[in-house]
Amino acid sequence: MKKNPQSEEPEALELHEEEEKTEGGSMIKDIAMLIVGALAIALGASLLVDNATLIAEDLGVPESVIALTVVAIGTSLPELVTSVTAARKHQADIAIGNIVGSNIFNILFVIAGLVAIVGGGTMVVGSAKNIASALGMSEAIIGLTIVAVGTSLPELVTSVIAARKGESDIAVGNVVGSNIFNILLVLGLKDV
Repeated sequence: MKKNPQSEEPEALELHEEEEKTEGGSMIKDIAMLIVGALAIALGASLLVDNATLIAEDLGVPESVIALTVVAIGTSLPELVTSVTAARKHQADIAIGNIVGSNIFNILFVIAGLVAIVGGGTMVVGSAKNIASALGMSEAIIGLTIVAVGTSLPELVTSVIAARKGESDIAVGNVVGSNIFNILLVLGLKDV
């Protein structure tokens, strides 16, 4: 049964109001971090695509090779960091859900013609996780949805930008390479 705030002692009422301010301020901070992170991902993806194309030209190798290696590993760093961090905190459901959900998300959005980057991934994942936790979502659901989508944003944005720039080899290679990297390295390192 919820108490009437007016019947509480003045000190308790002030503490209750302070808790509400802190929770509200935290949610606003998380939403702001989500937006800033998404903008950082978009900027990073554009830089990654442009520089991956230059690397391929400079080395005289096909863009698909650069996409399967440099771009794929770069855009999978959020999965790596998130899964290893979750595993170290004994949150295996988030780590495994992140990898599985991220790979599913990558495949679905390549088919749809979309894709994603790293810089803001940490902010997006952290703030989205805080928002989801505040809403009472379980760690497994958070890992399969919010965290997986957040850590897949680098692949999503990078592939979309690559596709818009006519760099289809980078768009597809990035997702294929990222999924391989997620399964072989990120999943393997989550137990370290």
